Parts: sequence; structure tokens; C-alpha cells
Amino acid sequence: AHIHFRDLAFDKERAGDFALDAVTRGQQLAIQGHSNFEQAELKVQGAVGMARDFPADLDLSFRHLDVDSLLNIYLPGKITGHSTLAGTLTLHGPLRLPRQLKMSANLESLEAEIAHVQLHNAEPVRFEVADQMLRLESLHLSGSGTDFTAHGRAQLGEPREMDFRLDGTVSMSLLQTLNPKISARGMLGLNLSAGGTFSNPVLQGRLEVKDAFVSHNDFPSGLSNLNGVLLFDQNRIQIESLNGATGGGTVALTGSGSYQKGLLLFDIGATARAVRLRYPPGVSSTANANLRLAGSTNAALLSGEVLVTKMGVTPGFDFGAYLEKSKRSVAVAGPDTLESRLRLDVHVVTTPELQMQTAIAKLSGNADLRVRGTADRPVAVGRVNANEGGEISFNGTKYRLERGEVAFSNPAKTEPIIDIQAATRVRDYDITVNISGDVSKPNGLKATWHSEPPLPEADVIALLALGRTREESAALQGSGSSGFGGEASNLLINEALNTAVSSR
Repeated sequence: AHIHFRDLAFDKERAGDFALDAVTRGQQLAIQGHSNFEQAELKVQGAVGMARDFPADLDLSFRHLDVDSLLNIYLPGKITGHSTLAGTLTLHGPLRLPRQLKMSANLESLEAEIAHVQLHNAEPVRFEVADQMLRLESLHLSGSGTDFTAHGRAQLGEPREMDFRLDGTVSMSLLQTLNPKISARGMLGLNLSAGGTFSNPVLQGRLEVKDAFVSHNDFPSGLSNLNGVLLFDQNRIQIESLNGATGGGTVALTGSGSYQKGLLLFDIGATARAVRLRYPPGVSSTANANLRLAGSTNAALLSGEVLVTKMGVTPGFDFGAYLEKSKRSVAVAGPDTLESRLRLDVHVVTTPELQMQTAIAKLSGNADLRVRGTADRPVAVGRVNANEGGEISFNGTKYRLERGEVAFSNPAKTEPIIDIQAATRVRDYDITVNISGDVSKPNGLKATWHSEPPLPEADVIALLALGRTREESAALQGSGSSGFGGEASNLLINEALNTAVSSR
């Protein structure tokens, strides 16, 4: 028989033609095959017995063989460049009984790019499969920040026990193959033995983190300059030491984790000093913290203390708009996300005279809040006080704060109740404004205006908006000068100013 495959493709990538010749001599079938690929070479030769269980002796040799399609089976979407293979493979045993086949391989050249990390073998890779057992005799891979060796064995049938040894360094960029939301750089030093079974692995040894960076798309800040040692003892991992930097400050991590029946359990503590956090976008705060994260990948609790030492707000930040956006993001996130499974119980306090400066205000004060709920739906309970003497600028007028308080008293949702009194002087009048109400509700804020000497509220607003009272505006209008008069225009000014104040 002569078989000719034309335009053979692997994973939709054209390789070329392949020809196979089969000739019987008595009860032996001689097989010879060769490729006519554009960039690779594949040869097959050997014999198959045409009786009983078809005993076979086959040899395969290949050069520059594209194995992207094979690697994509085990690492879907993680292969970022062409992967090639060169070497030999022998197959011996009954074809009708695949479990009794014996296969041995000697891979002279292996090149792959996984998560943009280029890897190649530093010496031939040798392994054997026989009696339902994989024996890895030699594996030495090197590449971008990676140079490690491995050897051992694994049972291919149940209970699928294994016994491997890994030593060397691995690029942390490979962590991105585990979760596309993770970004990582740096190196991991490995001195590990892996036993147990594939479903319940048992690790022994140590893992050294060297100058690493790790971030997750769901968290506002990542960790950089991460260095430390993790110890593995069966299914438990202990942080011996792990220190890094984030937001211009330092972070030290302690604690442990364990892996049981596909579930990751952890109890991790974090001590942060002078860490700057830009969250929500538009707000920058610097804080010290002692936090603890305990639980599992199904349900966890973040608790502890946070002391805010500095705070700033960028121009244009609108707290009301942020509250609305938060409500919409909860609906989009869905009920079963990482944020929905993370419960909060964090005590947040500030230094007694915390300074805060925005585009319209320069204030000092203090806050004492308890943040509960979940990460996707946090609830703040407590109080924020602004000290007397702060300054607020609005519509070209500078106000002096006489009283300022924000109370969060609803344990079911974040509901800020504001009570602010500020004063200013326009011409010969001392004007006081009181703003109070619920920020989170439409038209929840109410502003009232008073003056000394007393003026009607409409006159006070006209004085603030135009620098003159209604009577003076009417006089200007009567003399032909530009001005605003009449009840309708005064109501318009009143409504516009109150709306603007409430929004701010």
C-alpha cells in the first residue's frame, strides 16, 4: 500500500505532504514514511506483526516539528509563539493493547514560548512510558529568567501517584498561565519534591521569591520588590519571610495556607507602612495597616486596622457620581465573583488633624469608620468630623467652615448624612450657609442661607451669585444697565445655586 497525505495541517496550520508505504513479507508488515514539509521533517519506519495482538517495533525521528497543537491541549491560549521539537521516539509492544506499549523518547531540541517566556532544553530530554508508568529521566529547561531541572515518575493509571523532584529557577511570568488576570515578573527559586497524587499533591521543600512583581486586575495596587522564602510541608505552605513594596510604602506578609480536595485555605497577615492607595480613582490616601485575610477561595474575611495619615482628592472628583458608579458596578459584577466572596470587617481611623485638600476645599479633621459588607458592596458605618477653620471655595467666594460632620449610621448600605455650616462675608453682610441631608439620594441635600444684617434668602443668594441684592438689580435694570430682576429670575438663581451646591 502507498498512502499520500496532501496539505496536512496541525491546528489549522499547514505543514505539507506526508507519504507512507506499507509492504507485507509473510506475517510482517514493514512500514516506512517520510514527510515533505516546508520547514520540518518527520520519518517513520519499523514493522508490525500481523497476528495475535499486532506486536510492533516502530521508530520515529523528527526535526523542527511544530507541536503548538499538542501544547495547546494542555495550555489552551497560553502558547504565544511557535514551538518546535527534534529527536527520536521508539514504540514497542502490542498495538491492540495500548496499556502494554513501551515508549521511550530522546528529545534533542525543544523550543517553546509560554506566556511570552521563551524556553528551550539545555540538554536532551529523556523519558519512558512502560507498564502504565511515566519515568522522566532527564529534563533541563532554560530561557527567560528560567533554568531548572526535573526528574521522577508518575503513575498513569489510578490512583495516579507521582514522585518528582524540581530544582532551579522559574520565571514568575509563567504564573499568568494559571490565571489571565495575574501579571507577574521576577524569579522563583525551586527546591521541591512533589508526591501524593495528581488530585491531591504533596509538596516538600522551599520556594524563594526573588525581586518579584505581582498584580491582579481586581485589585488597585500590585506588589513589587517582593523577596522572601515559602516553606512547603505536605499540603501546607508557610511564609517564612515575605517583604515587598506597594504604593511607595512597605508590606510584610506572614501566615500559612493549605490545599485540601481542590480547595485553598489560608490565614495571612499583612503589615503595611506608609502605603499610598489610589482608590477610588481620584482619591489618594497614605496609610499604615495591620490586616488579616482568613478563609478559603469560596469564602474569606479581611479584617484589621487601617490608620490614614494623608489624603488628597484630584480636581473634578465627584463623590455623588462615584456612589452611582458603585451601584452600577455591583449589578455588572454578578453574585459569584472574587469580590462577592470576600467579606470585610476593617476599622479605618485617621490621624487627629488629618489634612485634606481638593479643588474647592482645604480642610482638616478626623474619621472613625468601620467598613463591613463585601468587597463588591462595602458598607461604611461611623463618623467623619471636619475641624473648624477649614476653607471652601465656591462660585468665586471663599467660605470658612464653622461646623462639619458626615455620619454613616445605616448598617445595611453606605449612606452619608452631611451636616455642614460655613460662613463668608460679602460687602457688609455676614452670610451663613447650612447644608444637610443624605448625599446618596437624589435631591437629598438641602441648603439654607442666612445673613447678618438680615436679608430675605432670595436676596442672600442674589448677593452671593451677582454681588448685589434684588433691589439693586432692579434699580440697574430700570436704569438700562444689565441686571436681573423679578421673582422668576430670583427663583432661577436660587434653584441653580442650590442645585450646584448639592452636587458639589
